[in-house]
Amino acid sequence: RFMRSTRPDGERCVARIDYDDADGAVLQTSVSGTLTPVSPRSMRRALWRHPAMTLGVIGRIHLQAARLWFKRVGFVTKPAPPGAAVTRQEHPPA
Repeated sequence: RFMRSTRPDGERCVARIDYDDADGAVLQTSVSGTLTPVSPRSMRRALWRHPAMTLGVIGRIHLQAARLWFKRVGFVTKPAPPGAAVTRQEHPPA
């Protein structure tokens, strides 16, 4: 389920995702922020912020990889594909 809400003053917005299965909640996450009008200044600010955010994400990925490497966690490889193509076919009732 996806829900988006805005405060009555129109300054804050929240986007929320709730994912449930038969056993209950599996994922609950949300993102919120301040709404600003699009202007040349806001566009410049957004362009300068995103490269920094990208570098931050890459840095955190490498930090987590280094932590796993120091813990000597092994690599998990992908299994080889089967030799023959595998398909499922529904058989009509006899």
